[in-house]
Amino acid sequence: MRELDAILGVSVVCTLIGWVFYVISNWWLQNRRLSQTTELHRRLLDRMGDAESFGRFLESEAGRRMVESLSQEAPRPALRGSGVLRALQAGVVLIMLSLAMFALGRFYPFTENYLAGGIIFMAIGLGLILAGLLAYGLRDKLESR
Repeated sequence: MRELDAILGVSVVCTLIGWVFYVISNWWLQNRRLSQTTELHRRLLDRMGDAESFGRFLESEAGRRMVESLSQEAPRPALRGSGVLRALQAGVVLIMLSLAMFALGRFYPFTENYLAGGIIFMAIGLGLILAGLLAYGLRDKLESR
């Protein structure tokens, strides 16, 4: 049992370290892209001499593209149904985790805690899937009105 706990502990720690690395690297890349875009726009605006040339630039195709790119820096709206999809994905992952915990409890009879954890994760997973399906059905009914 101690070997199994050690393996699970190392797995959890490695997963958390990987997740933290992912979050930090994703933040850094987004921050860098935003800084580069901001610097490019700042330099472009510095080259404009007066309000008249700036107005002509904004009316041009390049000016429209710049304004569009500025508005694209804002957070994009979520895709239609992405919350439902996330709930379903989380539900499936939790059910798979609960099945793995059931298997551990079956093959290692001294691990009753894994059976209890499997029951809890199964209940949460089924609840998420049910919530996602209900939200999907309600969304379709509300949109049809």
